Amino acid sequence: MGGLMLYWEEESEEDSEEEEYYDNPRREPKKWYFSYGSNTQAQMRERTGNHTLIPKKALIRGWDRVFRGWSNKWGGGTNYLSQSWSRVTTLGAAYKLTEAEFKKLDRYEGVRMRPPKYERYEADIEVRFPSEWRKVDAILYNNLDIVETPPATQPSLAYLKATVKTLNEVGWKKRKPDGQLRRLRVSDIDPHNN
Repeated sequence: MGGLMLYWEEESEEDSEEEEYYDNPRREPKKWYFSYGSNTQAQMRERTGNHTLIPKKALIRGWDRVFRGWSNKWGGGTNYLSQSWSRVTTLGAAYKLTEAEFKKLDRYEGVRMRPPKYERYEADIEVRFPSEWRKVDAILYNNLDIVETPPATQPSLAYLKATVKTLNEVGWKKRKPDGQLRRLRVSDIDPHNN
């Protein structure tokens, strides 16, 4: 993983068009995707069919990570984002995806379920470039089950490990993830010790 961080440090200030389209020969437009949960780099590559995806460190301000709903796969609550009036910041990862890649991801995020479990939502996020944070438009997936669910559902240890692994892959430190995860004692979890 250290080599990956070195790569980001060597990037030029601006996104180069060549870099943006080297994995996209049809030059389809791309949009930022904000991952704040368990979607690791390996999962994103597999689910989109794009094995060259590289995440960037990202965050969203004014949105709180909340664990609600229930996942049979994970055996506990999963997280969604709730708009907040507080100064909360939720950490995550950002990827640039084509619409075709989003459609593939929709399947895994429950967008195409009947009834749908998640929906696409547009929001402003901040993405880390070598010398600055830039505000960009992005798409995230948010849970639709939250209205009928109790205030909070404890996530499983496996789900927390996957979420922390996603944060670690882009350089967020395990001992200092965002406050929402710290309250759940994520500092005790070692995602690299499976």
